[in-house]
This record gives sequence, structure tokens and C-alpha cells, in this order.
Amino acid sequence: RTHQSLPTLVLAFADHSKCRRSQARQKQQQHVSSPMGQKQSTDAQPLKGKHDDEHDKPSFGKMTCCEQWVSGLSMIFWAFYCLLGLYIGGKAMQLSKQVGSFFFHEPMTNMSESWTFIFLTIMGVYNAVREALISEGNKVALITTEIIQLLLYLTAAVTLLAGPWTLKEVRNPLWDEDEDTDEDNPQWITNGLYQPMLVSATMMLTILAIGLGVAHLVVGFMREKWRAEQAKVDAALGNS
Repeated sequence: RTHQSLPTLVLAFADHSKCRRSQARQKQQQHVSSPMGQKQSTDAQPLKGKHDDEHDKPSFGKMTCCEQWVSGLSMIFWAFYCLLGLYIGGKAMQLSKQVGSFFFHEPMTNMSESWTFIFLTIMGVYNAVREALISEGNKVALITTEIIQLLLYLTAAVTLLAGPWTLKEVRNPLWDEDEDTDEDNPQWITNGLYQPMLVSATMMLTILAIGLGVAHLVVGFMREKWRAEQAKVDAALGNS
């Protein structure tokens, strides 16, 4: 029995040592293959250089034809709108010279309206540029910007429709309440801003402002689709 048990013990010990060696080899192979696999996966990925990052950035070159038309008409509108504000400011300076001081009701009222026009112009140009540079994936920011654009154009339309050129007569800044019978300085005088051509031009700008507000809202919803179609057309022309 002892002679038979010794060979079995030796064989069992040999089998156990072989199993341990095979397990150790498998562990070594796993350690070696995992970094090699990681290296291969990283090597398989394309390297992004500086030019690729610049290509992913939004730019004016990605604008479609409809976006260019809307942005171009917007810039023309805000240019005329700013000219009207400067014109009102010039009339305010003339009134201040007639009165002898700027701190009177009429000059300050006209100057406040002038600054309102200039401020809305700055906001309109800023939002137009910001709209063109928003990435296609940021839908929430794009739609929010377009809603702000709509409200901005509606506000500009109201200021055009109820501007100082709609009044035929204005209060004379030189009129004295103690001298009611003064023929040289009547209480009401003709408004220098009231001109039929100017009133007609502001009515046309009012219609344009409402149309541009709606057009910007449509651009906000359709921009991603238009740019995807434009990218397909550009890719087809590039391959041909």
C-alpha cells in the first residue's frame, strides 16, 4: 500500500505544479495583451490636430443662403434704424441750442429716444452675430436667441410706429406761461421731424421689422436641417 501510494502522491504533486504554472502563464499573457490592446485602440483613433478643432468651430462660412439673406437684411435694417436715432439726436442738440441748455424737457426727451434707437441697434447687431456663431447642436440657446430677436424686432417696430415724427406739432420750448399772447413764441410749433417722406419710410421699416422678427424665428427652427442639406451638397460637389 505504501509503495502504491507514493507514486500517486508524486503524480498528484506534478499535476498540481503544472496547473499552477499554466495559471501563471495565463496571467502573464493577460497583463501583456491588455496594454498592447490599449495601444492598438489608441493608435486606431485618428489624431485631432489644430486644424480639425478650428474646423469644428462655428463660423460665418457655414451659413446657408437663407441665413445669409436674413442676416443681410437685418444689417441693412439696423443701419437705417441707427441713422434715425442719430437724426433724432441731432434735433435734440438743435433744441438745446434754442433753449440755451440741454436740461429741459424737450431736448432731453428727444435725446432719450435717440439713445433708445442706438441701444436697440447695438443689441440687434450683437444678436445677429451671436446667432450666426451658435453651434448647430445647441438648440436651446439658438431658439432662445431667436425668441429674443423676435421681441427685439417687435420693440423696434413699435418705436418706429410711434416715433417723434408722427406728431405734427410739438410744444414750444421757448414758450412762457406768463405771456399767453406772445405771437413770437406760441405754445405749439410745427414739428421739424414731421415729414411725409420720413413717415412713409418709417412705416416701411416697421413692416420690415415684423417680417424680420418672424424670419429669424423660422431660421432658428430650420437652421439644423438647412445646414445638414448644405453639407451634403458641399460634399457632393467636393467629390465630383
